[in-house]
Amino acid sequence: MKRWTWILHRIVRQIWFRAGVISLLSVALAILAGLITPYLPYTFAVDIGQRSVGTILQIMASSMLAVTTFSLTAMVSAYSSATQLATPRATQLMVSDPTSQNALSTFLGAFVFSMVGIVGLNTSAYGHDGRIILFAATVLIIMLVVGTLLRWIGHITAFGRMADVIDRVEEAATRAMADFASAPHLGGRAAIAIPPEAAAITGPDTGYVTHIDVAALAAIADRNRFHVHVGVLPGTMVDPARALVHVDGRIDDATRATLIKAFTIERHRSFDQDPRLGLIALSEIASRALAPATNDPGTGIEVLNALLRVFLTLRSQSPRDGDDEDHAHRVYVGQPSIADMLTDAFGPILREGGKEVEVSLRLTSTLSAMRVNLPSMREAIERWAARHARRVRETMDDPDDLAEFERAYARLWPALALSG
Repeated sequence: MKRWTWILHRIVRQIWFRAGVISLLSVALAILAGLITPYLPYTFAVDIGQRSVGTILQIMASSMLAVTTFSLTAMVSAYSSATQLATPRATQLMVSDPTSQNALSTFLGAFVFSMVGIVGLNTSAYGHDGRIILFAATVLIIMLVVGTLLRWIGHITAFGRMADVIDRVEEAATRAMADFASAPHLGGRAAIAIPPEAAAITGPDTGYVTHIDVAALAAIADRNRFHVHVGVLPGTMVDPARALVHVDGRIDDATRATLIKAFTIERHRSFDQDPRLGLIALSEIASRALAPATNDPGTGIEVLNALLRVFLTLRSQSPRDGDDEDHAHRVYVGQPSIADMLTDAFGPILREGGKEVEVSLRLTSTLSAMRVNLPSMREAIERWAARHARRVRETMDDPDDLAEFERAYARLWPALALSG
């Protein structure tokens, strides 16, 4: 995804964007009701008093202000609950929730429409026909608000709860993993050894890489006829001393600045191009649930189920990086290692859940399912299964629980059980 397309996609997901667009449409609708009156080919026979429309608008304005304030308070409360119960990484997903954004934007738009309509009525901007059109628009807005309010009531009952947060993180992780599976090198060629004479290009910022515009890097490389070796991935923490890219050719200051602009560096990680962040967020949820102060193995099992579904996304996707077949492509990009992904997903769960027999049984069955469905990851998965078994044997105190785990482990991993 190109940088400007990615930026536009992020802007559309911001809460202020929808609120601003709907508020502007509300203002336009209220003004249009007064402007089109002289161009109507007929006059309405129905007579609606100015005070009648004004009273309705005043009621709607006061109601929508209260509902908007309540909705905003409920959303902030849900964000806080998700941060405390699950993981702070989930907050950015909840802020971009389209249902809550549409509800808040609709209530705010109705309030703005009412205020503009009241101002227009008090300044005699609407004539006889204008008041009728304004009344019809008000009825339409009321119907829209009622429908949105009913949907919002159903949504707010689950918004920010543990199951809702897990589902949101799983969906974000699945999208990122699907993108990784279809384009493991972000549209570039697989990384190769960097030539020793290649020049290192560093940037002035410190933070996480959240986006790499590989198409822009390819255009720069083609224009200057050199090769670009990307040294970082989305989710990498960089500083002014760490090279973003290496270039095996001559480069001037203008080209150097253009190369640096292809990298977006921010204070916080983003789920978009970073498949590891979704795995980390899910494992954080499980780790917090399995901590002694919480002791919620059910949530740990739910997270393991979600992690299995995320990893199995790799099975149903086929790479579409045509660049690996295009030897004229001049950008080389690495990819996250399977070992790092498994560590992100199961490391915290292994530390916290070694004593819980329910979690240990589900973890070993999850790894077994991954081994069967992802043969390319078999070796790394088997190492994690053996590591998990060693951890359980060291930490599990109850002999009956340990015996139950050993039976399940011998059934699912017969070769490892014999060798172990």
